[in-house]
Amino acid sequence: MADHADANRAHFDTVADSYDSTHGGGQIQHKILHALLAVPGVEWDDETTSLLEFACGTGLMSQKLAQYVQRIVGIDISARMVDVFNGKARNQGIPEDEMSAYAFDLLQHGVDAAPVPLRAQFDVVVVSMAYHHLPDIAAATATLAACLRPGGWLLVVDLLWKAELFEVFTAAKAARAARALPEDLADSEYMRALDTVSHVGGIRREDALAALESAGLTACSVTQALSIDRELPARLVPAGVDVSAVSLPSADPAKVVLRFPVFVAAGQR
Repeated sequence: MADHADANRAHFDTVADSYDSTHGGGQIQHKILHALLAVPGVEWDDETTSLLEFACGTGLMSQKLAQYVQRIVGIDISARMVDVFNGKARNQGIPEDEMSAYAFDLLQHGVDAAPVPLRAQFDVVVVSMAYHHLPDIAAATATLAACLRPGGWLLVVDLLWKAELFEVFTAAKAARAARALPEDLADSEYMRALDTVSHVGGIRREDALAALESAGLTACSVTQALSIDRELPARLVPAGVDVSAVSLPSADPAKVVLRFPVFVAAGQR
């Protein structure tokens, strides 16, 4: 597990400076924002709500949420991503006591070793598009639940399992390992990012629900809330793999547009 964390840290340190421009500049987070605000029972108050964003990255999601909360703390394993997060916040004139991120391996070292108080400190904990990188989502959920105040909510947004996507990316990873992919594709950022993914094809609904319930959360739900379309090289799809159920037409015959279903999982402490 430590090796996997190190791989994630190294990858995201490398891509931090270009991350916003290569990931839509916040367009996906805008869709996610509306899904989060629509979760029943969660109270958002710009004068009282304290929020923890785990795996906060460069702050694309936190920036969308900032107007709905009083304070945001970000935690990420990548120091370079955290630097970008804090640099953007300071450049926008947001003071440290309202929005700050910290580089810390929360899942490795635990809540009480964090550089800022986390235990029972937050009304909302948000994790956006990070769970598929985590080997043990049940353990992660238990750790994050400990950061909630009584009555607080854990909100997880991530890729919902799709068998066709699992087949595509499992085959692509195998082809890369066998050096059967063209060199430019094998060394692409997308394939390097795939090395950091623990749940290829997404997370099953029942697994997400079980993680919430095993952490002692109540009012648990897992709902497909949106979808994300990603244009990728058509060469990434191995011969014989049918993606018709998860793809859209592309104007470029060298590209394929894959549609990823996205869930919102919610549980209350």
